[in-house]
Amino acid sequence: MRRDPLGKFFLLALIVAVAGLAAVTRAPDAKWVERAAKAAVIGPWIERLADLYRRPAAAAEASDFGGGVEVIYRIDSRRNELRPTVVVEAGSAAGSVPPLGSEPALPLPIPSRPPDPEVLAAARELLAAAKDSQTLGPYTLYTDVRDRGLLIYLSAVAAQLESVYVSRYGLEPLPGAREAVVLFESEASYQQFLAGAPELIQQSAPGLLRSGVVATYSEGRGWSEVAATLIHELTHLVNKRALGPALPPWLDEGLADDLAQSRIEGLRIFPGTLGGSAVRSGSRTEYKGGQAAVIELGRAASAGDLPAIQTLLALDWESFQSVDRRSQRYGQSSFLVRSLLDSSDPGLATAFRGFLRDVSEGQEITGEALLNRLGCSWEALDSQLASFVRRQAVKADLPI
Repeated sequence: MRRDPLGKFFLLALIVAVAGLAAVTRAPDAKWVERAAKAAVIGPWIERLADLYRRPAAAAEASDFGGGVEVIYRIDSRRNELRPTVVVEAGSAAGSVPPLGSEPALPLPIPSRPPDPEVLAAARELLAAAKDSQTLGPYTLYTDVRDRGLLIYLSAVAAQLESVYVSRYGLEPLPGAREAVVLFESEASYQQFLAGAPELIQQSAPGLLRSGVVATYSEGRGWSEVAATLIHELTHLVNKRALGPALPPWLDEGLADDLAQSRIEGLRIFPGTLGGSAVRSGSRTEYKGGQAAVIELGRAASAGDLPAIQTLLALDWESFQSVDRRSQRYGQSSFLVRSLLDSSDPGLATAFRGFLRDVSEGQEITGEALLNRLGCSWEALDSQLASFVRRQAVKADLPI
């Protein structure tokens, strides 16, 4: 019996394709996967598949981006030169005034609220198509993004965020999420929406929380980059239901960045792991996200130039968001949280969660209250953070 040569060819091609995809899932960080991801047609699909199967240990090739302020570092191995080159906003836009005034009442958890109709309408008007609502975990989603894989990925991340929050911080938020997420495909449409918020300091912020509406965009960004921005903004919403709406900036941004700078493996968030990326091009390496934050903090600590934690905790909203050293304040806040929760001394994690519980019950939020819970001095807390950052740098093989 004769066999069709064309049929044999397609069968062989199918076998090779399946074997190749299986190999990607087993070794997502292999060099050949990196080369294949640059292919014209199948490259983006290979990159997305590899991204889903990368393990937390593969920090050097991670593709997570933290929320808040992110500093990018580039190092040239031929010149042994390390320097900050770009500072970009990668989370919520900074307000020119505190969101609840300069002297708000002590925070208490508040229920979720629906989005402001006018703000939501303005965002939806800028969507190119598909303006009907969908679900994104517990939130309502409006989007013109056509990549179904990305939407499934983001929905899985949003759906688990609250359980991750409870496990990490030991707090049960008030039930119910009524806010909306608007995901633009076009960066230009998102920037147009951002420009309509005159009360916000305009910077290149890929994530925005405004009046119950979380907005971001997907154009030119990896899946996990979009997911990290979403985690940062949604954590602010969960903070309101678990702690209250008038948190000091170090705490509100520190918790948001702590989760946003975590690795995402497959469809799971791994809190406490180090996200970010290290992209190598010849002799030059560009660091972003959590890895860049470790480098910035580690270099400041080594130079004796890291501000005291007591000073950080005393900053009001406007001072915290001022341009000078803003990325360092975001990083110092998130790694202060991490240094307490992920310390080799489990008593620090217990004490910090006790402090969070106090906050949720309406007790005064001061540096002294945190210090009393921890049972240590300011000097010991500064030393704890510096040592923790150095260990993170060594573990991830980062230059500081």
